[in-house]
Amino acid sequence: MNALVALEPFVRAWRAVAPPQEHCGVCRQAIDDEQHEHLIDLEKRALLCSCSTCATLFAQEGTAPVARYRVVPKRVLVDPNFQMDDAQWAALAVPVRLAFVFFNSRLARWVIDAHAAGLSFGLRLPDMTIPPAPGDAQRDRCLEALALYKAAPA
Repeated sequence: MNALVALEPFVRAWRAVAPPQEHCGVCRQAIDDEQHEHLIDLEKRALLCSCSTCATLFAQEGTAPVARYRVVPKRVLVDPNFQMDDAQWAALAVPVRLAFVFFNSRLARWVIDAHAAGLSFGLRLPDMTIPPAPGDAQRDRCLEALALYKAAPA
């Protein structure tokens, strides 16, 4: 059984209230609501629908005019040993039993580079500050804070 079959009721419900035509979240071109790409907006930490032109542009590392977007890969990875009970899913506040997880490489790259250079580094987010320090534990603290950080809604 395809794991995405569970999403069908949500898709049907969305179609009942969805706008008549999907549009690319970057250039606003009309797109096919059944077959289109998706981008991650790294600044807003959000998913966008995308036309094939914008997806192709942002898929090529180093050629995009703005490094704000990344293409969502079409591959689906499933860990058959993964276990999570209903209370744990509810705590994630994900409305369906499917989630996109990605590593924000732009923010984490600074942490990784500073650590590799043996520098003392810290992190300041709107709701927390990690004072400068060197070492593996500092790198792990900063990367964990970035992974768990939730930006305020725009």
